[in-house]
Amino acid sequence: MALPAPLPPRIFPSSGFDELDPSKKIEEEKLGQYMAERYYPTRIGEVFKSGYQVITKLGFGSSSTIWLCRDLWPDSCLDVQPNNILLGIKDESILSKMEQDELEKPAARKVVSGRTIYLSRWMPLTTGEPILTDLGEARLCEENQRGLVMPSIHRAPEVMLDIEWDNKVDIWGVAQTMWTIFEHGHLFENINPHGPLDNTRRFVEMVSLLGPPPAEFLKRSKESLKYWDEDGNWKGSVPIPKQTLESREHRFEGKDKALFLQFLRKMLYWLPEERPTAEELLFDEWLRADDY
Repeated sequence: MALPAPLPPRIFPSSGFDELDPSKKIEEEKLGQYMAERYYPTRIGEVFKSGYQVITKLGFGSSSTIWLCRDLWPDSCLDVQPNNILLGIKDESILSKMEQDELEKPAARKVVSGRTIYLSRWMPLTTGEPILTDLGEARLCEENQRGLVMPSIHRAPEVMLDIEWDNKVDIWGVAQTMWTIFEHGHLFENINPHGPLDNTRRFVEMVSLLGPPPAEFLKRSKESLKYWDEDGNWKGSVPIPKQTLESREHRFEGKDKALFLQFLRKMLYWLPEERPTAEELLFDEWLRADDY
């Protein structure tokens, strides 16, 4: 039996959108280590492998962008993204609405050196089961590792100080991810008005929210002497801001807020060995809620 013909690609507007100032950085350009050549120059309306048409931009990461695509063979959509967590979609009408929005109100964009950079379109939260994906950077940690790992904005302190690390960097990463999901921003914002991300600003934010690192941790790396003196006192060029996790968190109230921050603090110990395992986190009171 002959296969059915693919659906024809949709024709997306070539005008009627806001043209942004090319000199002002947006989206992935704002990342401290942004390099245009790391990103495929995806265009809305583009078709991959004669079967997947790009519908709209959903977001970006440290080396790639995230797009909603339409499957031109069966009449459905899928998420094409490099991020580690995907959510299943029970109500596919969400995807059709996003496609229609792009047709009727095309995303704002700008063109720089022949490359089009689009503003992301907010995707409604879904209730499907989360799936861990994109294991391209995964490593078997039977022994301790060394060297850079993790996106710079989420990087664990032991990695930043070139200390040997193990799978507890993932626990640190879970805390960062949870904060981003619920607070719609980075826990350690690392805003540098004078240039790219730098360790001094990240460390000073960690100190302000988590307290100073224990001496045992600092002794594991000579790199620590760039930021702390031999007695563990902060000597970085950036002053420690006055803030707390409580003052930064705005999603929850009362007991829910206390339990959420308690859950985060478990994962944000300076000493990796003091962070819980993934299995231990499953039994946390905030995570289990009514089942606790």
